[in-house]
Amino acid sequence: MSSMLPVNLLILSIPAFIVICWLPTMQVANRRIAVGVALACGFLKTLVMEIEFNYNFLKPLFNEILTFLPPMLINPIIGVFHIAITAFLLWMAAKLLGNRFEIGRFFNIVIAAMLISVIEIGLMQIILRF
Repeated sequence: MSSMLPVNLLILSIPAFIVICWLPTMQVANRRIAVGVALACGFLKTLVMEIEFNYNFLKPLFNEILTFLPPMLINPIIGVFHIAITAFLLWMAAKLLGNRFEIGRFFNIVIAAMLISVIEIGLMQIILRF
């Protein structure tokens, strides 16, 4: 998995950069701030993936929780969890950067996180085919 680290970082950073620059509700001081926020989000998600892949911290917890759920609900719950992590990272970036990166209301953060997640899934599917 560590050989895929740069690829994962790109896959998880590019969608954030696209959404940050594309959505009119996100106010960014300049492109360098947008690149920094995208790389930070991508790096933190990659770090979480690496830790989970190498040490399996969450696997016992998820095995206990997911055994009680019907199989049809597992993927949507994981998707909502992914969107929540992305939204939290965007919110933290906005709070840390102050007026250099502003998102607006909570609804805007959720929409941005959903778009980022959809683009990440699309990129992952494209890259996994090659």
